[in-house]
Order: sequence, then C-alpha cells, then structure tokens
Amino acid sequence: MEMALTNEQIKEEVRQGYTERVEQGGGCGRGDCEAEAHLIDNLGYTPDQLDDVPADAVESAFGCGNPLSCAGVASGDVVLDIGSGAGIDCLIAARKVGDTG
Repeated sequence: MEMALTNEQIKEEVRQGYTERVEQGGGCGRGDCEAEAHLIDNLGYTPDQLDDVPADAVESAFGCGNPLSCAGVASGDVVLDIGSGAGIDCLIAARKVGDTG
C-alpha cells in the first residue's frame, strides 16, 4: 500500500521536475520551431487558439499545461494568470473574456 505524499513532498517533486526541465532547456515543450506543433499535439491547444499569439511567445512557452482547456472562461470573466511564462494563456484568455473581462 502506497502512502500519500505530504504537501511538502508534492511541492518538492514539482520543484525538481521544473528544475530538470529548465536545466535541459526547452521546458516541457520544445522551445524551437516545432513549439506550436508540440502545444497542439501534446497539450490540446487548437490552431485557432494560437493564430493570434505572436510566434516568439509560442516558441518561448514552457508548454507544461493548457489551463484554459478546462477553466470554462467566458465573455466578461476576470482571469488572473499567476506565473504566466510567455503569456500565451493570457493572450488566449483575453480573447475569450473580451472587452468586458
């Protein structure tokens, strides 16, 4: 029977995982000209979501998650993106919430 990890053990696992990815370069994503394909193929972004995102933001994305795929962000919502990295999720969310969000 496995013992559940403590909060501190979980935090340390996350720290170690991100540290390894940063030290290897390219984050969880590719960090190169294939970055958009990685975001689409592995994280569920759609080409429409990435159409208006600047190429340098896509190429710089750490690419470890797609929070907007399950967040249910809608027009008029307020979104706070903590640790936004290259900002692709902020740009996509801004389009979703519109001028009133």
